[in-house]
Amino acid sequence: MSQTKNILLTFDYELFLGSRSGNARNCIIQPTNELLKVLSEINAKAIFFVDILYLTRLREISVQHLQAQNDYTTIEEQIINIANSGHYVYLHLHPHWLDAVYKPEINQWDLSNTTRYSVCDLSQPETDDLLLKAYNHLNEILLKSKVKPAIEGFRAGGLFIQPFEKFYHFFKQKNICYEFSVYPGFSSKSNNCVLDFSHAPSQRIYHFEDDCCIVNPKGYFKEYSISQIHLSGLNRIINSFVFRFNNFILEDKPWGSGKGAAHVISNNNKKVSLHGVVEESASVELMNFWKNHTYYNYLKSESLLHLLSHPKLLSPHNLKALRHFMYKVNKKYEVITDFKKFNL
Repeated sequence: MSQTKNILLTFDYELFLGSRSGNARNCIIQPTNELLKVLSEINAKAIFFVDILYLTRLREISVQHLQAQNDYTTIEEQIINIANSGHYVYLHLHPHWLDAVYKPEINQWDLSNTTRYSVCDLSQPETDDLLLKAYNHLNEILLKSKVKPAIEGFRAGGLFIQPFEKFYHFFKQKNICYEFSVYPGFSSKSNNCVLDFSHAPSQRIYHFEDDCCIVNPKGYFKEYSISQIHLSGLNRIINSFVFRFNNFILEDKPWGSGKGAAHVISNNNKKVSLHGVVEESASVELMNFWKNHTYYNYLKSESLLHLLSHPKLLSPHNLKALRHFMYKVNKKYEVITDFKKFNL
């Protein structure tokens, strides 16, 4: 009997979140359409975390701007198609969309104002109101699908899920019990919020109650923490060469183009240790045919691989690498991609 491996494919469905958002077609619509084709080919189930405040703002300005109206309609249709295709559609929240400025001449947004980057920058009443509006908007879209799925999961924008008490009562009220923001070892800060996963549990899936970094077997919530891979020595050097070769020689570029808001936070999402080991989150947009060996080796000792990815950052090569990786893993193991059926 073959060994079981669990692969969790998650995608933050969003634009770039800095001074230039990129446009909806290149950052969301086209790469997601290509991704859905691959997911169908490899018979994999994924989770899409919809940055719903973007859609709320888009709908608000669509009355005055035809391009925005067309973008909203197309994105709504795509989200419905994602749900009808059997994938999970859950909430994702970046509060600084509240202060975004639309640029009609280029049909893009400026999200330079990051004074409300995370929910920590909001009062509790403001947080509750924002969560309710976001939930209702996404639910309104999903009710137009054939399957009418429940919104049971959440990933925080920038992974700012702490302090969890900001979300606790609303999540319980709406039966949002699955959480996907914890990245062990990651730390970050933005304005009024300090995020610290340095003491996150070593186990990748666990129950918790009021603190996402403390295991509580009887807790209402279930955490699916993000996987981290390590590149060192010759492997690191070759991977760097392959990336540059694909990018500059083969001109394999991501579909999306824009400017992110990474400069407003300090983080350790990708870091180099004293021994020259690069640690980074597992991600489809970082995949290539060489690095796939690192992912294969990871699965030899681990039963769960959780990839945090973004359609806006995907390139054609990334999707080819994902397809090849999944085919190879399926030959060796029994692979489960539906997180509700994981066998750990």
